Amino acid sequence: MDLETQAPVTLTVRGLPRKGALGTDFAGCGTLAVFPSVIHDNQQRRPGAAGKPNTVVHEILPHKLPDMVARNLYSESHVVFESVQAAFHEQVDTGAGGKQRVLDPLDGTRFSMQYRSVLRSCVLQMTQLLDQGAAPAIFGDRSVGEALRDQRRLMDWLWHLCEIFFVRAPLLVKAGGYVLMDLREWVTHQFGGVDDDVQALLAAGVREQNIQLFWSAVNKLLLQGRLSDVCSLLQAHPHWGRDPALAKMDDLLRDAPQMRVFGGSSGEFMQVWHRFQEKAMSLRGTAFGQNVHLRTICDVLSGDETALAMLKDEAGAWYTLFVAKVFFTNPLAKLFDLQLDAQWALDQFGGASSPLDETVMAIVCDQDAHRIIRDVSTYFDDWWFAAHLADLLQWSGWLQDSRSPDLREYLILNYASTLAGHSSYWLVAASYFNSCPVYGRAHLESLMEHVPLTSDAKALKVLHACRLFGLDTQARIVCRVMGQQMRQRGRTGAALMWFLRGKESASATHLAEELLRSCVASDSFDELDVVRSLGPAILVSEHLTFLAKFKEFLDKKLRGDFIEAGQILTKILSNDTMAPRWFRIHLLLYALPLLEYHDIVFNTEQTYLLLRCVEDLHHSVHANDYIKLSEDDTVDAARKLEPLRLALARNLARALVADPNVAKKIRAA
Repeated sequence: MDLETQAPVTLTVRGLPRKGALGTDFAGCGTLAVFPSVIHDNQQRRPGAAGKPNTVVHEILPHKLPDMVARNLYSESHVVFESVQAAFHEQVDTGAGGKQRVLDPLDGTRFSMQYRSVLRSCVLQMTQLLDQGAAPAIFGDRSVGEALRDQRRLMDWLWHLCEIFFVRAPLLVKAGGYVLMDLREWVTHQFGGVDDDVQALLAAGVREQNIQLFWSAVNKLLLQGRLSDVCSLLQAHPHWGRDPALAKMDDLLRDAPQMRVFGGSSGEFMQVWHRFQEKAMSLRGTAFGQNVHLRTICDVLSGDETALAMLKDEAGAWYTLFVAKVFFTNPLAKLFDLQLDAQWALDQFGGASSPLDETVMAIVCDQDAHRIIRDVSTYFDDWWFAAHLADLLQWSGWLQDSRSPDLREYLILNYASTLAGHSSYWLVAASYFNSCPVYGRAHLESLMEHVPLTSDAKALKVLHACRLFGLDTQARIVCRVMGQQMRQRGRTGAALMWFLRGKESASATHLAEELLRSCVASDSFDELDVVRSLGPAILVSEHLTFLAKFKEFLDKKLRGDFIEAGQILTKILSNDTMAPRWFRIHLLLYALPLLEYHDIVFNTEQTYLLLRCVEDLHHSVHANDYIKLSEDDTVDAARKLEPLRLALARNLARALVADPNVAKKIRAA
């Protein structure tokens, strides 16, 4: 069904039991599962339903992306998808992936970042549409547009986390397994709203009236581990330069060791880090005793969990608090050693409050790729996210086991099926179907057979796709259908071209026969000009080859090149199967002006050939049918051939006299 169609669909379910109804359940991705069900007499009904069963199963909100946004999302992600397939199969062919046949982690990370770039471009486009006030015209309501944008943001957020714990995991393990830098980048990008708050605060100027907003922004930057930004913001404090405590805090923050620039071993870094935290603890009561905000910063820098928990409101979500906990208490935490920190942060917010929290915990603590794919298939109203993530995780080695051998293919087939129903994305869908080795071929064949051939350009695209994917049968079907359509519209040349593209020699021969009879009936052979555009394709059908030769004969004759025209005519007649039998009388009659020409056009051998053709026609069982010039022609065959015989006799006499071999024999006699 076309995704653009908004009309309701009526389904007829047969075989319902006598006391039956439709059972329904929400199946994810905007899908309802419908099945026959039985209503028992003692089945309880919902209170307050006025004796009627509950008919509301699941409310599906509109989730169609704007055409421009959807086009960019589908086309750009398809480019990345094709690059992933090419890179993986290239590694497999060269043996670079090893025995496990996995994608190189560097390539996988690069492709993952490209997917995230596509998502962020989608979010940016939708934000621009909302800011321009186009929401009512596109979405019907601004809240719908905002919900769609937030959904794409959530996709970007989850994808980035999966990139860290799955795609980049081999690189992180190779580098020691330290994950803090990646987590900080994740938090900064996904929860970067604090930058807007800081800009607005600096633009308005920090004063006593908004000092609480100032310290809130400081705490948010601190929780993200952006210590240099905290230093910059502290300098905007109205008491900067007058309060020595602010300067001391600035010095303390600048002394914090950074793992990224630390050149020593992990043990040496932890020694430096502990000395820094001891320094922060010692300064807490002396340098910052009167300033509660600076004391809180000092407590956080010293790794105090209680101080971190007090800032959960500024954190906004347990994910930010989790990264802050790792940063200030366990900066050398490794990829597979984050369970306690994540659980601590989650507990500060009262535990998991949504399935999404459980999914994030499954990523951080268990690295369970199968559960992640299952969860995201339920969260989002389309198959885009689950299909592309499963594909990348499959080639990265996270789904290559017996638990779900066809999970990737199942998701891609579902995603491609949604694209196939759209008039603009069927070719993209074909590419996705082609990437599925088990069932993709059958889906691809069905798709090509059902794409509407609404124009020549559309049909050429379908034909090109069929040949690209090796669908020879479907390519012939397309050519046959288009040939018949052109034939019904009276476009004989286009019909011939389509039949020849599909190597439909029988159809092309039949159409060539119709074209020739049409020209004879109208006594005009101008329509044969279409044969010239066919090129070498005419060799598929002998009848088309004849039409091309005959058109060439007419052109030579019209220009007065009688010698060459005569040679072409005799070549045609010398082949018993090239010209239709019923048309040979016309060819012979076309030879009459050449036989009467003052110069000799046909030599002795050619004249004998023409005489033999005349006699073959005269003595044929179907002579009367073959020698008819039209359906109404009633002239006797012998009378019609008599002028030809006379002209051939005169031409033979002239040819014999002009023949040098005959002249020699006469002189010798």
